[in-house]
Amino acid sequence: MQEESTVEFKTYQKPPLVKRGSCVFCKNPVVENISIPVLPNLKIIPSALLPDELKTNMDFHIFYHRRVVDVDDDKPKYNNFVTSQMAFMQALLKSLRAS
Repeated sequence: MQEESTVEFKTYQKPPLVKRGSCVFCKNPVVENISIPVLPNLKIIPSALLPDELKTNMDFHIFYHRRVVDVDDDKPKYNNFVTSQMAFMQALLKSLRAS
């Protein structure tokens, strides 16, 4: 994760539940901070920034329609905003129930 001083955070909708952080130098996304009442605070990091050993643990691909390269695996791929958000929320709720 980059230092906070090299990340610029913006919100794009009200209320500001999601703050998207981009690198101040290259403008690429580096983190999303999500604060939803009654849920734990979350940080989402683009998979391109993760070490290879963590990438094998992914369950699915969201926003696949915005991919830079095709991914050849057997994981489900969600192609638009609604299905991507639904897949993410289902996985989040499943993990919260398990903990």
